[in-house]
Amino acid sequence: MNATARNLIARTARRIRTAVQVTRATLTAALTSVAALVRNIAKTAGYTTAQANSALELIEDNGIHHLRNQVWLTVSTDGTRTHRTTTNRCTCEAGIKGKRCYHSLAALTLEAA
Repeated sequence: MNATARNLIARTARRIRTAVQVTRATLTAALTSVAALVRNIAKTAGYTTAQANSALELIEDNGIHHLRNQVWLTVSTDGTRTHRTTTNRCTCEAGIKGKRCYHSLAALTLEAA
């Protein structure tokens, strides 16, 4: 391998490492921003810290998907069921009992984002 080829490989490797570092930094910044948003909304709307943590985990795990209008499809904690969720109602056990749930907090966060 000649010097030109080695230089080209070295420059390409540096570009790839830089792109990976930028991507990691961007992802870390985005997750930090989402975490702050979840905690801020939870505090303002009266959700518990545990609900904020669960909502953040749901978002990070890609367990919430926009279905239509203001309806979201959310995955249960154990991953065996899905729930239809809005910002103030949910078909999970807590939601059926009229209680606030972290699914609704996650939907509220994504609608605010």
